[in-house]
Amino acid sequence: MYISFVNFLLIIKSYVAYGMIAPHVTMGRMFMNMFSDLENAELIVVWGTNPATDLPPIDMQRILQARERGAEVVVPAVEPMTTVRIHQKNTDKLIVAEVPVKHGRYDETGDYAISGVPGTGGKITLRFSDPGGAVTGRLLPTGNTRDTLEVPGLGSVEVTIIDAANPVVLVPATQIGLLGTEIDEIDGSTDIKDKLEAIRCAAAVVIGIAKSPQEATRSSQAVPKIACISAPQPYNASNGKRVKVETIDLTIRIMSMGTLHRSIAVSGAIAAAGAAMIEETVAFKLKNKSSTGGTIINLGHPGGIVDVVAKIDMENGEPHYVEAAVGRTARRLMEGYVLVPERIFR
Repeated sequence: MYISFVNFLLIIKSYVAYGMIAPHVTMGRMFMNMFSDLENAELIVVWGTNPATDLPPIDMQRILQARERGAEVVVPAVEPMTTVRIHQKNTDKLIVAEVPVKHGRYDETGDYAISGVPGTGGKITLRFSDPGGAVTGRLLPTGNTRDTLEVPGLGSVEVTIIDAANPVVLVPATQIGLLGTEIDEIDGSTDIKDKLEAIRCAAAVVIGIAKSPQEATRSSQAVPKIACISAPQPYNASNGKRVKVETIDLTIRIMSMGTLHRSIAVSGAIAAAGAAMIEETVAFKLKNKSSTGGTIINLGHPGGIVDVVAKIDMENGEPHYVEAAVGRTARRLMEGYVLVPERIFR
């Protein structure tokens, strides 16, 4: 069974993600990134992207359980694993969730751990079918595995721009004078953030998301995202644990709305892993060469390590992102009601 998934992101200096679900019928295609600069109270709405967190906002318990407060069953729970086919209407893509079930409910207990997320839980495998071109319509929006951007104040900067789940600009850390293992140094440096934003805005213009760098900063802070990457290196994660060089294929630091992500956005991980599987990208050149030939890419991020299954095929000489898969956990944190005027849905 399919369900439709519509996301809302409310962003005021940081973001909180919300989701809406409904049977796959005629719900409109809508996704709002809303953020407010508290200094000028500017409200900007951006349509048609994936939320950085992707599917965790969906309450799997509510989808799978039978009737609750008169609600209809969305997906019948089947033990030990229930497959939930999700039509991501923001990007018109299919996502398949494999959800562990026990006693007719989502089984949130388990030993699956996600670096940067407290505790453990039952593993939900998310399979993103054909994630390429989610926003721009092309896996490589410029048609190139690498592009050289002319960035004011920085000169020529070589990057890879890939659109898989979300458009992401991958820039080698050395291009902006970094090792690639920095965490607090990035988050606390206005100079580094300004450099990354300048590169991001230049890429936004190149792929047609904005007409000028100024417009990209003003109206499209959510996309494209930008990440600096480097070859595998040892470093201390934000929790103090040592990440060993032999356990990762690529080191990555991704920005979210001008702030360093303390782990990594799922959509950013999917894009980076996909790029690492495509020859001649900056990610492919930097990744652990012993991983060549496999489909799993281990990304070293500030919170630890995330593994992504990235299946890339070549079709007519062009890379095709067949599927990406990641593991997630979910837990109901709170519940309540939001009362929305009926006229909003007319």
